[in-house]
This record gives sequence, C-alpha cells and structure tokens, in this order.
Amino acid sequence: MPYGDDVPIIYASAGMRRIVALAYLLIWTWDEHLAAAKVRGEPPAREIIFLIDEIEAHLHARWQRSIVPALLPVMDILTGQHGSRVQLITATHSPLVLASVEPLFHAEKDAWFDLDLDKATRPPSVKLTSRTYVRHGEIGNWLTSEAFDLKEPRSIEGERAVKQARTLMHQGTASATAIAAADQALRDAGLPDIDPFWVRWGYFRDRQAAPAPASTKTASSRKAPASTKTASSRKASPSTKTASSRKAMPSRKAASSRKATSSRRKTT
Repeated sequence: MPYGDDVPIIYASAGMRRIVALAYLLIWTWDEHLAAAKVRGEPPAREIIFLIDEIEAHLHARWQRSIVPALLPVMDILTGQHGSRVQLITATHSPLVLASVEPLFHAEKDAWFDLDLDKATRPPSVKLTSRTYVRHGEIGNWLTSEAFDLKEPRSIEGERAVKQARTLMHQGTASATAIAAADQALRDAGLPDIDPFWVRWGYFRDRQAAPAPASTKTASSRKAPASTKTASSRKASPSTKTASSRKAMPSRKAASSRKATSSRRKTT
C-alpha cells in the first residue's frame, strides 16, 4: 500500500480496490483472449475494446485526473506486440476525467458522446449525442459546459444568490434595500472571499451607493472664483508694475549681472 503497510485487499479502501480490480481485469481479459486464440489456432484480434463504466468511481480527485492517461499506455503495451489496436470506451460523471484527456484528445481518432435525458418525449428517453470536444481548462468551466449543464460551479444556495445579484446588475439601478438583501444573500450562501463574482458585485454595489454627480446648474453658480473682476482685484500677483517697484531689492552683484545681460542684448 502507499502508506507502507501490507493490507489484505478485502480490507483496503474502495478506491484502492477499484484500481487493483481495473488492473487485474485488464491483464486477465487480455491473457484469456490470447489463450483462447491459441487454442483456436487464430491470431489475436486486431481490434480490442475495453468498456469501463464510471471509471472515476471511488477515486480521489488526484486519481480521477490520472486514471485515463495511465490506462492508455498500459493497454498499448499489452497489445502492441501483436499489432492490435485498442479502443477505450468509458462513461463518467467526473469533470476531472474530461479535463484529464485535454492533452491527449485527437479530433480524428477520439470522440465524445453525451447522454442526456430527453424530457420532450413521452415517456422521457435517453438521448445519445455526439459533441464537439472543446477544451475548457478549469474544472468550473467544465461544470458549466454542455457536459454537465450547471448554471454555476457553486452550491445550490450560491447559485441562487448569484442569480439574484445578477438580476439587479442587469437592471442597471436598484434600491438600497434590494442591494443590501442581495449582498446578505451572497454572504449567507457562503460565497468565499476569493470568488471572482465579488469583484463585479462590489463595483456595482459601491457605484450605486456613491452620491450623484453635481448638476449643471450647481456648477454654473460657482463662477465667481474664475471671473475677470475677481482676478483683477488680485493686483498683488507678480505684474510688470510690481516687478519694477522692487528694483531696490537685488544686490549690487545681481544688478551688475543684469546690466551685463542688457548690454549683451544691445550688442546683439
């Protein structure tokens, strides 16, 4: 076992028994096929299909990401020496399994089929649809894709609270009471601080709470500071007349330097 102790397989965890069972059945079925082909005097089958239902059953999230990428090379090793081609068909409810094959999926060789309950028929029936495999990256994106049809990758309470908040945002304006109720609903739903929705909601909430900008009429009533009359009353600011009245302030050295400058200007 990974933790260093020998444990009878019947006492191992369900996930560990699942991995052992898959490995055992994979090798056993292939060996049995080779034995049967030898008895009949026939070559091994050129095409092998392994069908596994709910391949992620009982597996930790880390193993769910690894199970399909681990099985494919093992099947190639088992059948490669006989030139047989292997096809793996598996059903899954795990977005981690779908995400794990993103680096491996080849549109010309691989396919994705979606099983949906068609409620339009009477009675409802299961519908098998071939889908275009699109790489969604993060698990949350897979959950909101057509593979799982969830509106939000959150709890049911979180989905309802976000929907309520988004309705107010789409309206453009909302009362303070409605915004406070939606904000409290988000917190009651346990929406974590790192949820990206808080950024959009916080911007909307703060903008609604901000005071309205000053009207045109209010702005026009403040013309007094910029009027000509007010500016003319400030003759104390440095003007030509004021500067000439301060000729006594510069030192002799400064005055002589100014004369030199003026004389240079005349020469020029």
